[in-house]
Amino acid sequence: MVANSFQDVGQTSLDINKIATTATPATYKTRVASAPLLKIWDPTYGNGAGAYTTYYYIDDCEDPEDEDEEITAWATNRGEYPENVTLPLGSAMWYICQTEVNKDVTLSGEISGEDDITISATTAGYTMIANPFPVATDINKLTWYAADGTSALAPATYKTRTTAAPQIKVWDPTYGNGAGAYTTYYYINDCEDPEDEDEEITAWATNRGEYPTMTVAAGQGFWLILPSTYTGAKVKFTSPLK
Repeated sequence: MVANSFQDVGQTSLDINKIATTATPATYKTRVASAPLLKIWDPTYGNGAGAYTTYYYIDDCEDPEDEDEEITAWATNRGEYPENVTLPLGSAMWYICQTEVNKDVTLSGEISGEDDITISATTAGYTMIANPFPVATDINKLTWYAADGTSALAPATYKTRTTAAPQIKVWDPTYGNGAGAYTTYYYINDCEDPEDEDEEITAWATNRGEYPTMTVAAGQGFWLILPSTYTGAKVKFTSPLK
């Protein structure tokens, strides 16, 4: 799950065909079985049910500047060049190599000059988000808001965490010899205070209600999952240069 922390010059998003990979492209005919993939989640699709848009890394994509030529690019399901398809700062996607291992993906561009950037989840359910700055991030050092961007994000309790708490899921692709697994954190108001075991604080906590020692790495995206009682959420990231 890859984060986008860069923007095209003068923009606030990155063209997906500025994303480079060392993986081998497939052809249009073999794309479904063997092409490297980008899967971008749209949480608003289907009245909030959400869905992926998939792009295939192929070597016979239609050249947008010459219909008689073909180029290597991230292409649509129809083999077309996806013009004006961009990833906003603070968004994330799945990068999937179907037939190869140890193949890198590289995002590059301009780092935002903003002091603070707020990322929004606009619906209940799953939203894939990321740090808009290319640095490691402790999720408990960030400022979390309700959908209005002013009120604090409402926590649940340890006992109700699995059904009522906002959740964060961080994917670890190395777990289980490469099978991968999620680590889940719950936003609760009775997390054990790491500085005083007799006190409780509001924080993202482990499945046991403990304050975690963890960071989300630079370049890594994660899921924010809001129960149906929430209409959205916002999180403020601060530039490391500030």
